[in-house]
Amino acid sequence: MERKKFFLAIIVFGLIVLFGDVFSLPMAISLSLIPFVFSCLPSKNDIDTKNLIRFSLFVIFFFTFLDDYDLIEDFDFVYRNYIITSIVFKIDLLGMVLFAVMMIYTSAKGIFIETQKLNATKLQLEQLEYQFLQKHIQPHFLMNSLMSLQQLVTTDTENASEMIEALSEEFHLLTTMTKKKLVPITDEINMCKTHLQIMSIQQRASYQLIVNGIVGDETIPPAVIHTLVENGITHGYSGNDNAHFELTKTKIVTGIQYRLFNDSKKQSMPKKPTTGSGIKYIEARLEECYPKKWTLTSKAVENGWEAIIQIHTSI
Repeated sequence: MERKKFFLAIIVFGLIVLFGDVFSLPMAISLSLIPFVFSCLPSKNDIDTKNLIRFSLFVIFFFTFLDDYDLIEDFDFVYRNYIITSIVFKIDLLGMVLFAVMMIYTSAKGIFIETQKLNATKLQLEQLEYQFLQKHIQPHFLMNSLMSLQQLVTTDTENASEMIEALSEEFHLLTTMTKKKLVPITDEINMCKTHLQIMSIQQRASYQLIVNGIVGDETIPPAVIHTLVENGITHGYSGNDNAHFELTKTKIVTGIQYRLFNDSKKQSMPKKPTTGSGIKYIEARLEECYPKKWTLTSKAVENGWEAIIQIHTSI
């Protein structure tokens, strides 16, 4: 409490006690009047909540006044029903119960409002993080693509034209798709295959993607599978190693699952899932489209590596 308000509270308390002493008011009435007087002071808090608290404090004061001066005990109707009799003789406690209920309500309301504000702030931070990652992914992809093209131009001019065409197609798909919240999974697969075509030309190897269980009408956040494929290539293959990727969609109890497997035997692959910008991008995209209803795991398995995305549509 501010010093000014603190001294003001002491003065008001003293005046009310003095007032009660001068007019021979019971101490209970004087004390119940104090919080009501303070509730009438101007406040910047929620007006509706303030009015509820003010009303409940007035009820306490009023019921205490009735109880201490026995203003309703002498009426005949009080003794006709034992419930009414019990209430009348404990009417001051009834005021306290009402005040407790009002405090519980206002506290719950305050917690609910603060939770809403916290969730809104968290969502805003997640959106800002996603926007940052989105702006990072595209330049990162473009830089890698240009470096690959530069290498190819100097080593294999015959395939340079084909790679330029594939790069143009992939970058066009990436820049148009990432502006959308969800895209057809067929577009995502085409972008992945285009990228693998580019890598096949660059590495003079065979980079392939096999798809199982995809119907064709599914949608998915853009560049999610593409980013997993890029990670698989970065961490799993080098030189002119052939690369085999397999994307499988299956139904699970709570929704659907996408499993991307690659057959890398590279011993230097990370033992734990990477936490780089690629994975953060995927997580931000999944959270945007399926809040709290997704999981992403990535780990070494027999004969390779797998990344699994589960979307829990029935939770």
